[in-house]
Amino acid sequence: MTRTRVGVLIAVLCVGVSMGVSAQTTANLTLQGAVAASTAIEVTPLAAASALDLATTASNLSVATLTYHSNDPDGFVITVDSANNFALINPLAPTYNFVGYTMRLTTTGAVFVETTPIVESTTPAPMEVSGPLFISYTGSNLLSAGTFADTLTFTITNN
Repeated sequence: MTRTRVGVLIAVLCVGVSMGVSAQTTANLTLQGAVAASTAIEVTPLAAASALDLATTASNLSVATLTYHSNDPDGFVITVDSANNFALINPLAPTYNFVGYTMRLTTTGAVFVETTPIVESTTPAPMEVSGPLFISYTGSNLLSAGTFADTLTFTITNN
């Protein structure tokens, strides 16, 4: 080899070393995942819900199971609305046509009337809860004959 070629080869090797040609000794991998927001509510009626004996008084009669789920880290609120302002109404009867009532959810012990929240959770952990709904009312055999009804709408909303 000629001197010029050896000099060029040495220069190339020096440039390679000075440019930091070396192998890395560590490497990073970032893992990441996601969970979609999930909120649900379900009411499962029991037979008693459609066979209330309004001629007698009932206290804490189980009429349904309420199951709800939320994974919102800020918590959630459950409300209930009544079509008849928490009264069972017989629309065909001119008098003695309603029976007021209250409902209670055992998982919270909350008694609810009108549109007050029945469950307010600021618990940051996801949760799924299931528990019975109870109705209490004062019945009377002096009510007008016929069918008395009300419709409740349960809503779960994330905070």
